[in-house]
Amino acid sequence: MFKEDGSASYVIHKINHGNETLEGISIRYNVRKDLIQRANEFSGDEIFMFKELIIPYSVILVMLISNSWYDLQGSDSTPD
Repeated sequence: MFKEDGSASYVIHKINHGNETLEGISIRYNVRKDLIQRANEFSGDEIFMFKELIIPYSVILVMLISNSWYDLQGSDSTPD
């Protein structure tokens, strides 16, 4: 789920407990661990206490995740 609140853009990631780590989530979204920690106001690598995490992102990342410009530009074109 992609959201924008006017000052920041982010993804809400629902944690699948038992097989996810902060490192893995960081790699999946290509977002540094410290940025995820800061967005969720915690330190360390323990994520077991969360049901979901806020993942900050850039517009370019959204295009990479969706693998399409359709959602952002209303057309089915791809970047040059």
